[in-house]
Amino acid sequence: MSVYITSLYGQTGWLSCSGTSAGPPQWAALAALVNSGRASSINGANTALYNAGNSNYAGNYRDIVSGYNGKYYAVARYDYVTGLGSPRANSLVPYLKTH
Repeated sequence: MSVYITSLYGQTGWLSCSGTSAGPPQWAALAALVNSGRASSINGANTALYNAGNSNYAGNYRDIVSGYNGKYYAVARYDYVTGLGSPRANSLVPYLKTH
């Protein structure tokens, strides 16, 4: 994702960031959207996320099948590089609100 920096070591402008700097805040935002539509906060999020993949993988996640993290390669469905893949929020959030 792109972020605008007003001063970083004397530089100003747009930078690209990814990985763990981008992922956790995005997942936290999705969890907040899910919890806002539930009577109580989601319990057992890991189980719910994997169940969403088993229920409708292509609908709930965008599979990332290329990439390498220095030890593992991305492959179809779950892998050690991208996990379950990128969430398809328009499908995953409603699923998690009801499961």
